[in-house]
Amino acid sequence: LPIPAAPVDLPGLRVAVRYLPAEQANRVGGDWYHAAAVPDGSVIITVGDVAGHGLLAATAMAQLRHALVALAATTTTDPAELLAYLNRLIQAGGEAGEVASAVVARYEPATGALVWAQAGHPAPLRTRGGVTEELDRPSGPLLGAVPDAEYATARTTVVPGDLLIFYTDGLIERRGRSLEDGLGPIIDTLNRLSAGGS
Repeated sequence: LPIPAAPVDLPGLRVAVRYLPAEQANRVGGDWYHAAAVPDGSVIITVGDVAGHGLLAATAMAQLRHALVALAATTTTDPAELLAYLNRLIQAGGEAGEVASAVVARYEPATGALVWAQAGHPAPLRTRGGVTEELDRPSGPLLGAVPDAEYATARTTVVPGDLLIFYTDGLIERRGRSLEDGLGPIIDTLNRLSAGGS
């Protein structure tokens, strides 16, 4: 997907997108994002990852992203409902065994409320005043793994100055180390930057 060269201002949020592929030759893959205001005045933020690489993963990624955009504009902005619809889409038209992870959040600028759901995806991180924590992760299976899957939501409040990080597992996953070991340096960096007022 095209990566914006500068942060994007949305109601109550400033969004920055970064993508660094593991290999330049492997730039076609299944990672995707979406961040935009929707007609009800809220902001939808999504990050997802289709399993695998190459043209098939990129095709599935495009289908999921465009379906989410259409559903959020016309049907619902509830994160759990959006994931349930995406799961049905994969179940109806996907290849056998095709799976994806995703996190979908709805931010309400007037109240600072962030409601989110996930489908087998890492929990977002929130940094506030030099302290970074993973948001409490609601239940939800991978997209495509279970027919008629149900997704729970979690709720938190975002205050001015908070930094939210939505990411795929590629940020923290490395051979020979646990996901917690991969997450440690990220949290340390966010704590340092936040404490310094950056």
